[in-house]
Amino acid sequence: MSRHARWTPSPPNGCVRPARRSGVRDRRERLHALLLRVVRSELRRRSASAGIGGPELDDLAHQAAADALVSILRKLDDSRGESRFTTWAYEFVILEVSKKLGQALLAHAAHAAHAAHAAGRRGLSRLPDRLGLDPARERERGSSSPRCGAPSTRC
Repeated sequence: MSRHARWTPSPPNGCVRPARRSGVRDRRERLHALLLRVVRSELRRRSASAGIGGPELDDLAHQAAADALVSILRKLDDSRGESRFTTWAYEFVILEVSKKLGQALLAHAAHAAHAAHAAGRRGLSRLPDRLGLDPARERERGSSSPRCGAPSTRC
């Protein structure tokens, strides 16, 4: 043995750190699978009235489970241990499902409102001009036409 080499004892049963990391990874994967199962159940229960289904529902489930897992891991040190871990974790799941479902419903409502507005604009362009008003011609007249609220006009 050379003078500069140091002897270090080898850990029993191979390297301990990778086994520990894989154990943590395995626990996280099992927790994520549990959260995903709970999220899917809760989304199925709530989505019937929301009108969301198919791949969009599955995508919401994965997003909510991942966000719940991140929230749980962040708050793990704050847990007081007054209830079972799964009961505590379900609170995060319910919160994330509510948040994701609300966001999806708002997105659907915004999309429906935009589609209705676009359909309304197309519908107005097809209406006959019964009053003989042309917006371009009215704009050209601009200031020469009396305005609503002026003393000599009726509105």
